[in-house]
Amino acid sequence: MADPGKARIAENEALYRAINERLAAWEERGTAPADERHIFFCECGRETCDERIVVTMAEYEQLRADPTRFGVLPGHETLEAERVVERRDGYIVVEKHADVRDVAERTDPRS
Repeated sequence: MADPGKARIAENEALYRAINERLAAWEERGTAPADERHIFFCECGRETCDERIVVTMAEYEQLRADPTRFGVLPGHETLEAERVVERRDGYIVVEKHADVRDVAERTDPRS
C-alpha cells in the first residue's frame, strides 16, 4: 500500500495531467505545425504549482504513452515518489515509483 503522502503527490500529478489532456484536445493544437510548441501545466505534485512547460504535440504524445510518466519543471520532481527518466529542453520527465504506480495508472484518462 502506498504511503498517503506519496499517494497525494501522485493524485495531484494526475489532476494536472487531466487538465493537460483537455488542453491537448483543443482543435487548434491538433492542426498546428509539428514543430510548434504549446503551453501545458507543470504536472508536479505540488498543490499550489501553476507554472507551465512548453512542448510540441509530438513530445506531449510521447509523454502520454506511459501513464506513469509526467512532465515537470526542473526542481519540481519529488524523488520520494518518482525518479527522473529524461531531461528535455525546459522540463524533465519523471516516472512514478512502484508503490504509487497504481494511482497513476488508475487515473490515466487514456485507459
